[in-house]
Amino acid sequence: MINIYTRLFVNNISKRYSMIIIMLMMCIVPGMADSVSPLYSITQWSKQQLTGTVVDDANADGYTWELFETEPDTYSLRYRYSKIHNANDYIYLHSIQLQAGMNYEALLYLHAGSEMYTEEFSVGITPSNMSQNHALLSSQQVDGKTSTPYQVRFTVEADDNYRLYIHATSPANRHMLYLDSLALYECGEGHIPGNIENLTLTSNERTPHIVNVTCIAPTHNIDGTLLTRLDKLQIYRNDELIHTIVQPTPGEYIAYSDTVDTIDSYTYNIVAANENGASSASQKDIVAGIAPFPYRHNFVDGIGYCTIDDHNRDGITWHHYTDRFGGCMRYLSSATNDADDWLFTPPLYLDGSIRYQVEYSCCAGLSSYPESMSVMIGFVPRPEEMSVVVKRLSDFTFINDTVIVVPFEAHVPGIYYMAFRANSKADSYAILLRNIAINEYDPNSVTTTITDNRVTGGRGYIEVATTHPTTVHIYNLLGVEVDTFTSHNTTQYNIASGIYLVQIGSEAHKIVVQ
Repeated sequence: MINIYTRLFVNNISKRYSMIIIMLMMCIVPGMADSVSPLYSITQWSKQQLTGTVVDDANADGYTWELFETEPDTYSLRYRYSKIHNANDYIYLHSIQLQAGMNYEALLYLHAGSEMYTEEFSVGITPSNMSQNHALLSSQQVDGKTSTPYQVRFTVEADDNYRLYIHATSPANRHMLYLDSLALYECGEGHIPGNIENLTLTSNERTPHIVNVTCIAPTHNIDGTLLTRLDKLQIYRNDELIHTIVQPTPGEYIAYSDTVDTIDSYTYNIVAANENGASSASQKDIVAGIAPFPYRHNFVDGIGYCTIDDHNRDGITWHHYTDRFGGCMRYLSSATNDADDWLFTPPLYLDGSIRYQVEYSCCAGLSSYPESMSVMIGFVPRPEEMSVVVKRLSDFTFINDTVIVVPFEAHVPGIYYMAFRANSKADSYAILLRNIAINEYDPNSVTTTITDNRVTGGRGYIEVATTHPTTVHIYNLLGVEVDTFTSHNTTQYNIASGIYLVQIGSEAHKIVVQ
């Protein structure tokens, strides 16, 4: 394994001054120990300087690294672009013997061929035979025609011959990538810290926007020797440096709390470093944060960051279901156990001084089977902690998507979760939940009226129960009206076996007659 540590050394300096700087760097390189003479350096390219280098046109398109005459008897090394293919072209520099336990540093100057294009490349070190054991850096970018220096620090694990290489990776139809000059130095003994140990990420359900990062500072170098100096630990979130711990003690337990804005998947990296270089990054992922308010989620887009609790542990619970409307969450009855199944929203911050409303769309799977569902709110997404009932729907049978708007209050400010609890009887069928929205209260919001009308199918009949005289329409599955009548209280209508749609006002019920 080869350990590499890199940083952008200088930004946006003119080519004139960059050449002055590189001549100075030939004498003194920051971070170097006693040795200041380069193992090799190239400040002017020529055919002779290319002796010993190897060019690999890896995409075999005929466009690759070449020696280009910029002025009479003045040459530059460039990657010439293809209009069709993305760049995949290596130049392996001179083979040189490197020793384990030593620290090395390469300084490279590159620029793009045009101010209009950004070129992409990576730098690495590989055994001299250019085997697959490439140690790559993350991709870098060069903007415009200003020569820009990059400083790369690395160690090797075994005494051997190695090559530094540059890999051109620009997309097709860019311009040029130029390697202006370079130098390789030996910087004394390299005792680079080993990797961070025991990296953990946690997020408490009461403070889901706070990520607790813990780890143990390394105690050994990458070569296994005892670590005597540790300058810093750097904590990155999604590649952004968010915190630096200065001069931690090797083996020290480290704890840091990071606050994130919105619920998302976050990647944390921690790197240990001293004057010789940096460890490889230790990495962990976590889903954390608070959902943006107002909160809206349509289950056509999947379950999102909602979570499910099969509280009766029967293996049958809420699941994402694709139907003719695109998608919803569905609870399907087990036929043996009463439902006790919870669907939790992501965490939301609610202010105690504001009135809110929850809006959702739901229906029953078949009007022959009454369903029950409760909407709850609480501080902790566990059924035993959800103590406040926002809305209770008992024995509903409407099979059309019905929008329900319910006002509620969060009496104290804090982080809340809302839950949709399926609690139908065992002999029910299904509940469909299509979308959720939690907003500030709007007194003009209108919810579809949910009536107490009941429609059931028996052996050779349909029974309709209504609270007031209502016209009932019966249709077959082809949409042909079979009959119409007026129902008040309970009316039994004899009909042949089959499947029918029974419409009462704006309600539609699908009924099976045996």
